[in-house]
Amino acid sequence: IASRNFLSNSGKILISNKDFHFQIRSIFLQGLLLTQSQFLNKKFEKLTSFLDELEKRSKRIETSILGICLSYFSLLPSNTNLILGVNSVEHFNQILKTEIPELEVDFFNELPRVDSDLLDPRNWTSA
Repeated sequence: IASRNFLSNSGKILISNKDFHFQIRSIFLQGLLLTQSQFLNKKFEKLTSFLDELEKRSKRIETSILGICLSYFSLLPSNTNLILGVNSVEHFNQILKTEIPELEVDFFNELPRVDSDLLDPRNWTSA
């Protein structure tokens, strides 16, 4: 949800092509989106305003950030697959049990932008 390229008009056109299957991974940005901003490593300070706004919105609509992340995936065309990486069976079960709210595209588009260097874990350097 930090990168909303697939919700743009050009992104929708790209992934709506039924001849292709798209895979979304790192929907939780390697777990950073599920971390409270005060516990972030200093190298992720630029993510603070995004996380704070996400937390504020999740409280306002009375749902979890995990549910919000999964809701983003539900807005994508049916030819899009989701790859989940989990640390334990417990985490996997938590994802399966999460209530997924029905959110509109505007909910995501109104979130603060995230620095593009933070969107790709390959760009992260050791602290």
